[in-house]
Amino acid sequence: MLRPTLKEMLGGMQRTILETLIPELSSPYAQSQATTTVGMLTILTNWLDAIPAYDAAEVADLKETFNFLHTLVDSEAIQAAGLRETVARAFDAANFVPPDRRAMESAMGEMATALVLKRLAGPGAEMVRGYMRRHLERMRTLGGGMIPGA
Repeated sequence: MLRPTLKEMLGGMQRTILETLIPELSSPYAQSQATTTVGMLTILTNWLDAIPAYDAAEVADLKETFNFLHTLVDSEAIQAAGLRETVARAFDAANFVPPDRRAMESAMGEMATALVLKRLAGPGAEMVRGYMRRHLERMRTLGGGMIPGA
């Protein structure tokens, strides 16, 4: 392992701000900004361990969601919403090795938009809602209470 690790570097930055910079800052605003920066560094340090699991769960959920939605690709609801090509494209992205996360996220954005605009109904709408609930829960868990509703 290379030293210092990323966590050690972030910890060093935090200590430098707290022990060296803040005592030298005369402005309450500058002190507040430095303290906020320390808090952000703390969050980033905590996320270093959690991000790989978050990413893996996110990709797996997107893949499962689009594999299910692909079974509905010829359904009336998907056709009426104009999402046939979106679902087909996302299915291909989900089954690419490795899965194309950006393409899946882009397609999910289109699906969520159709849902909000009430263009998507039926089992496809329920699957998109379910994904959105799981996604928000993963974000809340990752944020450790820093995201509203956690």
